[in-house]
Amino acid sequence: MKFTATIHIHRPLEDVFTYMSNIEHEVQWRNLVDVKVTSGLPLRQGSTYRYVAKMMGRQLQTEGEITAFTLNQGWSFKSTSGPIPLEGGVAVESADGGTKVTLGGEMKLGGLLKLVEPMMRGMMQKQLAGELQNLKKLLES
Repeated sequence: MKFTATIHIHRPLEDVFTYMSNIEHEVQWRNLVDVKVTSGLPLRQGSTYRYVAKMMGRQLQTEGEITAFTLNQGWSFKSTSGPIPLEGGVAVESADGGTKVTLGGEMKLGGLLKLVEPMMRGMMQKQLAGELQNLKKLLES
């Protein structure tokens, strides 16, 4: 199941990238309880991390790895443990006097979850769009 969201932030690319590439900041704008770069900052290819999210009243932990990292352009990641396999990426680019931010990913759903994939895709799209709105408000204030 693939999902993606994009937003324009009225801030210079370098500022947006610097803030976002410290993924421990994600607790400020995403639906996450805790984020920790377990291999230490700065973020780079090979970095490892742990996310704790709250879903349906439960805390779910996912560990992962940064699979590619390009300064002021973005990074990709994949989960290495957790309830649902996930791969995705973050891309930033200069646009219209600010920065275009795109987040996306793909979850590998199996079993009964495959039956609710259309509903989950809609929920993920809505959540991601809301999180990007939070990021925009945070960085433009």
